[in-house]
Amino acid sequence: MNSLHFSVKGSKTNPALVFLHGFMGNNSDWGYITSALSDQYYCISVDLPGHGMSQALKPDVRHGFRQVHRLLEHTLKHLGVREYSLVGYSMGGRLAAFHASLKPKGLRAVILESAHLGLNDEAQKNIRLDRDKKWATRLRQESFEQVLQDWYQQPIFANLSELERQHQIEIKRQYDPKPLAAMLEATSLARQIELSEKLAKLQFPIALVVGNEDTKFATLAEELLGKLKQAKRYQIAGAGHNTHVAKPEEFIAIVRQFLGESELPHK
Repeated sequence: MNSLHFSVKGSKTNPALVFLHGFMGNNSDWGYITSALSDQYYCISVDLPGHGMSQALKPDVRHGFRQVHRLLEHTLKHLGVREYSLVGYSMGGRLAAFHASLKPKGLRAVILESAHLGLNDEAQKNIRLDRDKKWATRLRQESFEQVLQDWYQQPIFANLSELERQHQIEIKRQYDPKPLAAMLEATSLARQIELSEKLAKLQFPIALVVGNEDTKFATLAEELLGKLKQAKRYQIAGAGHNTHVAKPEEFIAIVRQFLGESELPHK
């Protein structure tokens, strides 16, 4: 099996901390965060299928979540990592939650940033799948520039300034939209099983990180606290969906605090 492309920072003798980016991202999205944390952790940031240097890894539309789970396991084995904690943002957070739900040996803690744990309602799933398929079709058939402009007009990005919005679009212009389309379909929220029940049975700690300006996910995190007894919620003031970009110092402090309080043994 292939491995995910990865970037590492820090000493291998430190506790391993693995980072999964969001949709249309890549491992460099975590650059500032991993540089700051590399004094204390062995930071591993990967490119997910269809993204960055893993674009050649064709997403499995029917089994996208399990595919990433296996690729991540293979990558960590390749790196010789036996114990680790996991950080995932948005799509990467959902993939991290699925990975955790399968109880992989060696996983010690999970930090989920603006991550949805799944839908139970079939009607909502159908609406979401239809929406994601339409975006995927646009990515394959239309001007990538126009799709990016429209993508960043979605309510979830409402807190971005016009300068920040155009900066994100400028970064994304370099990507190939077709692999992105495949990954969007493969990891659609509609294809994700609802994970809160499975995560509630796990023994290791879970952090839910949200921005107070992202009201949808702030509310979801509040609801999840009632289901996940081992979870802690961290709400970052002045941040929207992407808290680690909007407020990197606050995000770094949360990671250090959460993992420090967890007092997890690593090897």
